[in-house]
Amino acid sequence: MKFYPEGHLIDTFENRAAMQSPASLSEAMRDGTILEARAVMCDSKHNLIVDFKFMKGIIPREEGAIGIKDGTVRDIAIISRVNRPVCFQVQDFIRDEYGRITALLSRRAAQEKCREEYIRQLTPGDVIDARITHIEPFGVFADIGCGTGGQTLFLADYVKGQITGIDLFPDFIEIFNENAVKANCADRVKGITGSMDNLPFQNEELDLIWSEGAIYNIGFERGLNEWRRYLKPGGYIAVSESSWFTDERPAEINDFWVNAYPEIDTIPNQVAKIHKAGYLPVATFILPENCWTEHYFAAKIEAQKIFLHKYAGNKIAEEFSSLQFDEEELYSKYKAFYGYTFFIAKKIEQ
Repeated sequence: MKFYPEGHLIDTFENRAAMQSPASLSEAMRDGTILEARAVMCDSKHNLIVDFKFMKGIIPREEGAIGIKDGTVRDIAIISRVNRPVCFQVQDFIRDEYGRITALLSRRAAQEKCREEYIRQLTPGDVIDARITHIEPFGVFADIGCGTGGQTLFLADYVKGQITGIDLFPDFIEIFNENAVKANCADRVKGITGSMDNLPFQNEELDLIWSEGAIYNIGFERGLNEWRRYLKPGGYIAVSESSWFTDERPAEINDFWVNAYPEIDTIPNQVAKIHKAGYLPVATFILPENCWTEHYFAAKIEAQKIFLHKYAGNKIAEEFSSLQFDEEELYSKYKAFYGYTFFIAKKIEQ
């Protein structure tokens, strides 16, 4: 059997014939045939979805690539396959509660077959046929509302190229650049002072715009629309935003958020806004509870002590600090109704 890069098989007669009906898919499963189809979406659990027209196919997250299960490969290896060809072997057919049949697929199995039957048979000095499928640029990235750069430096561990962090506060940027020096990446990671409503980039300059917990400063829809022009065709935006998890919620928490941030919305409505702004939604996932409890509320305790000591006797400072405790209490009480959602989307032509 010959093995090719993903995308080579998808338009061949044999591949199309194998995906004409449930019977032909069953035959491919019996023969262990490697097939290809286009991944139409990645769901919140990072399962890839394939549409066979006559039935749905699903590649479970752990079957999405070699190394996903043991953590040696990151989920970006799955997410980045959306709207692109994926290879797979048919593993089984399952029925849902309504009796609908779904094909259970494995990209990992196809990769392992290639590794065992081809790659591991190669020896130093072998000459093999190959072709250049594309030129992969190193990439230009921006972290908007970067703060002191904790997530920026984490991102730098997984992407090559230049990363620019932008924040409104010079003190944050000073710490950002000090941290980049300590991390030995100051040659390609740089923080600058600037405003997210007046970014210093050229049109279609960036491969990725990253913004954690910051887009609310300019507004979700406004940020999506205004930042789009800075992305290259096919570039990605990755942002986190406050979301309602339910269509209805108690008046106390609803009134708090409508007053604090009127643009908060349900996840389906936010995905619709992403599509309307000229992006293909690729993935969404809700940030876990510990992001609030350990990395937000717990981190504020010491900061509030310093703040109240610095402004001892200041009524405005005391009222502000009291509001912070109110926020923590509300989250503990109503966390089933709201939280932060991370959205990843790809720029498409309009």
